[in-house]
Amino acid sequence: MIHDIFVHTDGLTQEERKHPKYIPYSEGIIKMARGSLSPVSVSGGYLVSDIIPETRTIYTIPYDFEETGKISNNQARKLREILRGTMDDKFDPEDEYRIHGAYYGRCTSELAVQLFGLVYKNEYWPDFPWKWNESDKTKEAKERQRLRVQECLEKEEFKKSNIRLGVVFDNIKDPIAAQMKTTRMRLIEQLSDTSTIIF
Repeated sequence: MIHDIFVHTDGLTQEERKHPKYIPYSEGIIKMARGSLSPVSVSGGYLVSDIIPETRTIYTIPYDFEETGKISNNQARKLREILRGTMDDKFDPEDEYRIHGAYYGRCTSELAVQLFGLVYKNEYWPDFPWKWNESDKTKEAKERQRLRVQECLEKEEFKKSNIRLGVVFDNIKDPIAAQMKTTRMRLIEQLSDTSTIIF
């Protein structure tokens, strides 16, 4: 089964919506949503809201001053129920998970990492937002998770998984291509394939 997951599809700036890449990007998102046998909206926005029913919609964590592609543990359980029919069933690692939306290498990749934990490690990997005052316990947990992701990158586990990026929009003012040789770039290389379309 192929699951198409749409995250922040309309989370673009006004300037980006006027950019020549926006129309083919939005048409690509709509085409993928309409053609999917298993679409899921993750704070997907108006581009997919008329196509994907509320029963197949979950939401990213709503922070005041920060945006993330990650979901809460409750939303992860709801995602499992949407894709598996029950909260008790594990995610199927044989299924394909294709993540579409904005931005390429940011929210889409954040969700991909979290989904990897759910599907392949059977673990919920929480989000650790940027904060001025973090407790020592939070700092330690954040570092453990960073090392865990780093280890998965070193072993190319993301590349060996069935999680891939689909139709994605790159941030025009700060494109991923300018961040060569970063951990983020290594991650999206492992999450991309010939079906990944970057606008």
